[in-house]
Amino acid sequence: MSLEEHSINSEGVRRTPLYDEHVKMGGRIVTFAGYELPVWYTSQIEEHKFTRESCGAFDITHMGEAIFEGPKALDTIDKLLSNNPRKLAVGQAHYTLLMNDSGGIVDDLIVYRLAEEVYLWVFNGANVEKDVAWIKSKVDDDSVWRHRSYHTSLIAVQGPKAESIVDKAIPEAQVKDMNYFGLKWVGQDDDNWLTVARTGYTGEDGFEIILSNNQAVDMWRKLFEIGGDNIKPIGLGARDTLRLEMCYSLYGNDIDDTTNPFEANLGWVVKLKKREFSSSEIIRQIKKDGVTRKIVGLKPQHKASARHHDEILLNDEKIGFITSGSFGPSINENIALGFVPKEHAEVGNIVQVKIRNKIVDAPVVSTPFVQPHTKK
Repeated sequence: MSLEEHSINSEGVRRTPLYDEHVKMGGRIVTFAGYELPVWYTSQIEEHKFTRESCGAFDITHMGEAIFEGPKALDTIDKLLSNNPRKLAVGQAHYTLLMNDSGGIVDDLIVYRLAEEVYLWVFNGANVEKDVAWIKSKVDDDSVWRHRSYHTSLIAVQGPKAESIVDKAIPEAQVKDMNYFGLKWVGQDDDNWLTVARTGYTGEDGFEIILSNNQAVDMWRKLFEIGGDNIKPIGLGARDTLRLEMCYSLYGNDIDDTTNPFEANLGWVVKLKKREFSSSEIIRQIKKDGVTRKIVGLKPQHKASARHHDEILLNDEKIGFITSGSFGPSINENIALGFVPKEHAEVGNIVQVKIRNKIVDAPVVSTPFVQPHTKK
């Protein structure tokens, strides 16, 4: 059977099945992670606030997927991931890291246990080819896994009104009974795939709908028909500020192949007890020795936002750099994440950030910048 794939335009850039819907709805299209996607429809700040107050729908089809299945699936993924997949019950998901051989992070991802011997990975869109190559280098048996990124669409529905909308759109998922990081595998055939998970990248309650490409447009339209004025399409811009307010890591900015989990405040997804996985011995040594730098939350005192790679200074000497920065619409302040030496990472310390050649104070603050509203 030939499955529907994402289309490719004349310039070699992929389009999701929802591309025409975005154009009709006024989306400003940009190229991101090899796809043509909307950066916003009305304004980034408006879409950000609407998601926090009501419900936003995001096309995140650029994300990658792989399926591991069969009697060898669990043993296989247990050797690759920082978090312990053996702890997952059927119908549960968790956040985890794919580790390289030197203690760095290949990618961060979510693993879903769909059935007794079926596991779904969803990883970053910009890392699809890299992650697939890494899996191939580590997994000898091709029958254990299959790459599904270009056969699958993803729609995130996030915000306080998400539950009522998704419940009406997909009643068979029974989302009102679903716990945070719970999931329901509704449609299991390749051309009728449908998984609904209570996960997201905004800090709000909501769901991520993973489905076959041929179902994406109908699902998108159904969500807006049901939601009416309570739901709006949201672009990449607001998705980034929503996640930054929550201090969720962005791969390529806050974490990368040179970052270890402990300096990135991700030690909570590293399970070392009675486990061996890629670079686990190195990770044990890093944990024992401690780290020399930490990622921290900052509030630069300037009208302009700090940006990726802006210098962090102390007494006119560079001590670190900004990994992510933006205006935080929910708190009406500039916010940023950045690496500083461990001895300067305490909340209340004041460092400086060089923004557009101007040096401004930036206090280290507690994180996240806003409190989550996910289901407990």
